[in-house]
Amino acid sequence: MQSFTNRARSKALPRRFMLTGALALVALAASAPATFAWHGHLQVKKINVGGPAQDAFNFKLEKTPNLYEDIWDPAYKSFQLHGATSAAGPWTGWNSKAFGDLWAGYDHGFNEWVTYKVTEQSAEAPASLANYTTTVACEIDGGAKWITDNAVTQQYGMWSYSSGVSNGTTYAATTVRWHDQVRYTTTCTFTNRYRARVRVKKTFTDTISDKPSVSAEINGTVRQHASGNGTPIVPADTTIENTENTVWVDVPVGPSGPLTPVVIGESNGDAGDPPVSAYTATIDCGTGVTATLDAPTGKWTLGGIAPGQDVTCTIHNTRKPVPPVVPPVIPPVVPPVTPPGTADSGVAGGATSGSTTVRGKARLAGTVGCASARYAQASVSGSQIRRVTFYVNGRKVKTLNRANAGKSFRLRYLTKGLKTGSYAVRARVEFSSASKTSPRSYNLQFSRCAQRVVKPTFTG
Repeated sequence: MQSFTNRARSKALPRRFMLTGALALVALAASAPATFAWHGHLQVKKINVGGPAQDAFNFKLEKTPNLYEDIWDPAYKSFQLHGATSAAGPWTGWNSKAFGDLWAGYDHGFNEWVTYKVTEQSAEAPASLANYTTTVACEIDGGAKWITDNAVTQQYGMWSYSSGVSNGTTYAATTVRWHDQVRYTTTCTFTNRYRARVRVKKTFTDTISDKPSVSAEINGTVRQHASGNGTPIVPADTTIENTENTVWVDVPVGPSGPLTPVVIGESNGDAGDPPVSAYTATIDCGTGVTATLDAPTGKWTLGGIAPGQDVTCTIHNTRKPVPPVVPPVIPPVVPPVTPPGTADSGVAGGATSGSTTVRGKARLAGTVGCASARYAQASVSGSQIRRVTFYVNGRKVKTLNRANAGKSFRLRYLTKGLKTGSYAVRARVEFSSASKTSPRSYNLQFSRCAQRVVKPTFTG
């Protein structure tokens, strides 16, 4: 072990103090071990769990009081350590520092143990202690001797240490021990656990929408779209599409995993894109990482994250089947029967005697079957119509407050670029308030059919 002991030089004492000093030494010898200079050893170990092996950490060792047998100038010692990957070591000068024969007290009339405080101060650039969660613990060898029925501990107190955080740095304050001619070693081990990182990647199976999107959330915050290596996309974008991912999010990790739960989820993406409720979602965060779904919120809590681990959670959304469109059953109109002896009101549109109310009516016509023209069309005609709103596969595409094709409300839907499949058109018709007719919906369906391959006919 390396010794940093710096003994103060003895100075000649006047003869009148010699007798007094001798008597004091005799009294101390009667109650203490057979030497007046008590010393012990201190060893500092460093563990770096999950962090880069090249990261180096700075330490400071201070002694209180800095008096009597051993005086330091300056009153502290600085040193640097790298970290072993676990408590198994191996321990070398790279990750462990030994201090031998440190003054333990109880001589020259000093009646207290000497405290040595070890502080992990910083990490060498480019490393940063902000990337680590730090803990420290100390122990003493020969622990079986340090029991309450030991004469020395009864007189001078049990071995102990304290630890904490001061000004953002972690420390351990402890004493070194001497007993029965043996200098015991106090070992303080600092363990730094590297942060983990989490991000969300998005995939879709959607035969209806070309470029669906979502907003991905990690710990309740919508995260920015990033490139594959995690660099934020400029200009900033908070939605991600198929095969895209978010930025990395740092996760502080302690002895039992993340210091706080890691929760991820998703919400609706760009305006006009299908909502997340239109999909069935599954998640895969890689080997060893669990994702527990909370059904009411639709979010997952992650488990099994280790220090230094990069976790990519891929959320895959599969479009739910679109229910088939069932044409509404329209009951036949039965003309009213005029009772004998009464006259017809003569009011058009279903007016009744003594009333001027004209009920609204409407019908929907348009493209059905395979849409081969450039546009698929849907047209609503009728009377007392105030507004018509068109939906395609549940997505609102157009609202008309007046007729735009003669007396009809018409939607033209460009078929070029549509994927092969069925498209459900719904027209929600609202009638004038004077008609006292409730809104009604009308439906039809067309398809985008695959092109037929025509084989050439050869003649010869």
